[in-house]
Amino acid sequence: MLLTALLLCFPTAPCAAPLDEPAPRPTYKLPPGPVADRLASPGAAEALAAHRARKAAGEVGPAWAGLGIWSSPAGVGAWEGDSNWTLWRDLLAHTSDAPAEHARPNHFWLAQIARAQGRDDDAWTHLAELELGDLHDALEVLIPNHAGPLPSDGPLLLSPMLPPVPVFDPLTWEGLPPLREYVVEGLRLGPTTLDLTVSVPREGVEVRLAHRSGPPLTLAVHIPTPSDRESSLQYVDWERIDEPPFAHAIQLLPGAEESILWSRCMPSDQPWPQRSTNAPFPPGRDLVVETTPDDPALAQLTSFAKVLDELLDNQVRLRTVSEPGTSEEEPGLTALRIDLRPGPKRLDKLRAILSQVERYLLSRD
Repeated sequence: MLLTALLLCFPTAPCAAPLDEPAPRPTYKLPPGPVADRLASPGAAEALAAHRARKAAGEVGPAWAGLGIWSSPAGVGAWEGDSNWTLWRDLLAHTSDAPAEHARPNHFWLAQIARAQGRDDDAWTHLAELELGDLHDALEVLIPNHAGPLPSDGPLLLSPMLPPVPVFDPLTWEGLPPLREYVVEGLRLGPTTLDLTVSVPREGVEVRLAHRSGPPLTLAVHIPTPSDRESSLQYVDWERIDEPPFAHAIQLLPGAEESILWSRCMPSDQPWPQRSTNAPFPPGRDLVVETTPDDPALAQLTSFAKVLDELLDNQVRLRTVSEPGTSEEEPGLTALRIDLRPGPKRLDKLRAILSQVERYLLSRD
């Protein structure tokens, strides 16, 4: 089914460890950039300890939204109705003109929304705005895309977050350019602790998993793919998978070698112009979101068009069309059509539009 959602929902809060036996927190090695700078900022250890003390004393930080994940070939089923779209609209409206200290909780939610929509680059942008303690809490959940107990009805679906793109000055950087890679040491999934490495070299994406402590753990691991690439071949522990599934079954055993998953990727055509902070659409042009009358995502796209109409200076409406060349009402010569009819690139196009709208609104004075 085109719009079946993989419900990788975030619980209202991660499971808390007993106060007399605090669970060790994961450590993160990230490429240079805003999030790495925040983790390495002066006084980071003290700030994190104070954050944990406040949580142990019962203070509650920003809540997890419990959003479903978009995936391919799944679509926007988890976003049916108006509530999530209006949440996104309100967060953008209240974040763009708010002082930094008031905007930070909104970035916590916007990071979750971007992660749920498969916009990992945007999620990293929002994570960089968080207080250090909230940043650690968010990374612990958003990187593996899981919080709380393990599922009782099958293996945990692990869909790792793509690493942030390195941000550095090539004129002053010493040595080889930094890799687009992160390493998470001491990631806890249920009673099992593991190390996770995700790398994005030019040729593809690599995921490494190593058992560190606790009982064996069975996972279904999805290899993420950057928005500008397409997966062509996949390997699991160097065994070629000719018809790769959405997720690979992996068992992590104490004392075993690490598991390595590799996806060879090729550049793909972009379904929408490159993301920027410029206005996503020409001013003064009406926008017509087009899909088919029998589209399973009709309700979601109706809400999407309504929210765009409220956020942008353009007038936005939804129009259903059948096959090209029908005698249905045409949108007009000055209107800009946004073709979101069902197709293999629809979800990528929708993600790109959301990303550009979000960047534009948050960059306005």
